[in-house]
Amino acid sequence: MSPLAKHFIEQGIKLMQINEYLRSELVRAGFAGVDIQKTPLGVRITLRTSRPGLVIGKGGKRIQEITDILQERFELEN
Repeated sequence: MSPLAKHFIEQGIKLMQINEYLRSELVRAGFAGVDIQKTPLGVRITLRTSRPGLVIGKGGKRIQEITDILQERFELEN
C-alpha cells in the first residue's frame, strides 16, 4: 500500500471517529452531520444540528468543551 493511500485511509477513519463521537455527544441537539475543512490556520469544523443553542451552551461553554476534546482526542489543530 502506498503512503498516499495509507494517509487517505487514516483520514477517513479519523473522520468516521469524529462523526461517531459527535453523534453520541450531541444526540439531544439533533445532530445531523459534520463538515471538516483544513485551512491554513488549522481545521474548521461545521456542525449541522437542529438545536444549535444546546451545542453552544451558556456563554459558549459547551462548544469550548467540545473543541478542547476534539483537539486532545483527535489531534486537530485549533
